[in-house]
Amino acid sequence: MDKDRPANIQNDRDEIARELYSLLIMISTPKKVEEMANYALANGAVGAFFSYARGTLPNHLLSVLGLANVKREIAALAVPNSMATSLLDNINRQFNLAEKLGGIAYLISLEKTTAGIDDEQEYKYSMIATIVNEGEGEDVIEHVRRNYHVGASILQALGSVKHSKKTFDFEIVPSKEIVLIITRKNLCEAIYRTIHDSLRTELPGRGVIFSTNIDKVAGIFEKSRETEKVIAEDDSKLTDSEPCETNSELLPEPTVNETAEHDKTHQIAVLALVDRGHTGDIVRLAETVGSRGATIMRGRFTEHESRGFLSQTGDIGKEAVIMVANKETALAILRQLRLYAATHTDEHILLTWMRIHSFSRFSYGKE
Repeated sequence: MDKDRPANIQNDRDEIARELYSLLIMISTPKKVEEMANYALANGAVGAFFSYARGTLPNHLLSVLGLANVKREIAALAVPNSMATSLLDNINRQFNLAEKLGGIAYLISLEKTTAGIDDEQEYKYSMIATIVNEGEGEDVIEHVRRNYHVGASILQALGSVKHSKKTFDFEIVPSKEIVLIITRKNLCEAIYRTIHDSLRTELPGRGVIFSTNIDKVAGIFEKSRETEKVIAEDDSKLTDSEPCETNSELLPEPTVNETAEHDKTHQIAVLALVDRGHTGDIVRLAETVGSRGATIMRGRFTEHESRGFLSQTGDIGKEAVIMVANKETALAILRQLRLYAATHTDEHILLTWMRIHSFSRFSYGKE
């Protein structure tokens, strides 16, 4: 045990490190997501959380396809690491993710310890998640597309009550949007800075941006005749375009301070799946040990009847709570929420976490 690390934190790390699961995220049309999730649940996944989203395409594609914002659904499933890669490969083949309107699916390691923190070269892709106020998601994408051809998915969410206002003793919870962009890892820093620099503000509660590594992705790139055809992430429309790497020189290099800041911000995103109506208790409890806020997605949860993950079957109204914090605070949050879950078993709370590569707030004023 690390002599400088408190025993309770070390015990927490030992406990959560034993779990070997990946998060399988799939984005496509609602019908296709439902079919892929059912396939995954029948082949090893232990549960699926669904939430609606909308996909966007670069403007030059809209005129050709006659599409604007396309209705999408996202499914997030827990999959044992031992079968995660093969399951993703089978889904890719079974549902033709590389075809038009095929969709995208990717894997993110859950509860991965820092043992491999320096082994960053093995990752080829990253996910950038930007959480902003409602109506600003399109602005995020517009800023990025000035230099990069990317697809994106926008999810509806709520902010925690940290920055909410009260009117007649009723809390007004701010509506949020989560913008998901999947990109090559060597472009992640430049796109990340493009978003961050364009949205910085002195106003509190503007939002946050973070990125994490992706273990494997299907439905975004396709090899063809020694060239790469880029598939717009949200709609999987093939477009013949130059590799995005050629655009990286359009942005200035990061300063030494910016690079150092990103290099040292290996934070943790705590993920909690909670029955509707109990999310407020989870957020407030997390704030007592240092959480600075949360983002909440509403959706439904289902599982394969043979799994018995919650000892229930059928769709259940759920809310996914995302809280990003430094490692010590995140472990304190997990410890508190585990204690709460142990004494509130009827609420069927599911907890996990994942490592964050970079994390920034848009507000540089007082929070």
